[in-house]
Amino acid sequence: MKRVLWFACVVLATAMAGCSGRGPNAQSPFPECTMPEGGSYTGRWATNMGDMELSQDGNTVVGTWKDVEWHKSGHIEGTVRGCLLLFSWTQIDERIPNVPRETTGHGVLQYIIDPPVGTGLPVHRFDGTWGHDRDMQGGGAWTGRKRRGG
Repeated sequence: MKRVLWFACVVLATAMAGCSGRGPNAQSPFPECTMPEGGSYTGRWATNMGDMELSQDGNTVVGTWKDVEWHKSGHIEGTVRGCLLLFSWTQIDERIPNVPRETTGHGVLQYIIDPPVGTGLPVHRFDGTWGHDRDMQGGGAWTGRKRRGG
């Protein structure tokens, strides 16, 4: 009886995950968390993907980034859940003149505020991952640090 009940629970959980459109690749690699006091994704960010500007309105975030050196730019939009930003992205790669290439994917960022060191100010930053298509992972890390005054 316990095996039948366990099997029924596994089947039900699998079916619910499938119905919600969230398979294993759509899960965040970060645990649930609360937004640190004073945290907001709004601002200008220096990231490993280029300069980024985000605007947060409630739980919705939209923004753009540009990596001048690699001739890439993109658009990001997503939803804040606690300290996490679950997002989709679109990137235009213009390394080959007159032949732009568009790629899309998903990702997740975790907002972090590091305490001040010495007489400095707290550091607002994020750690994250991105993936292609429906995946939130597998493409690489996406890290950023909020610029002062932004």
